[in-house]
Amino acid sequence: MKTAITIRTDQKIKDLAIQTAKKLGIPLSTIMHALLLQFIREQKINIELYSDSNKLSEKGKQMLSEALSDKEEQQFDSLDDMLDFANNM
Repeated sequence: MKTAITIRTDQKIKDLAIQTAKKLGIPLSTIMHALLLQFIREQKINIELYSDSNKLSEKGKQMLSEALSDKEEQQFDSLDDMLDFANNM
């Protein structure tokens, strides 16, 4: 039996997501379904925090900062350690 999930997001994010899905030729509902299945299977959320050059992107820095702001201070010995931490959050 199929069911619906309602989420709240900014209109701009919704519009950009629909536009990107159309460019890929995949309905947004199919993408969301695939993300839910991945979340269930892996029991974690994968959010890319760094660019292809393996340097933390500005958006990644902001997301990591926000994620850590509610937790005790984290210290890392290397960029790889920090990225491992971020990928396993």
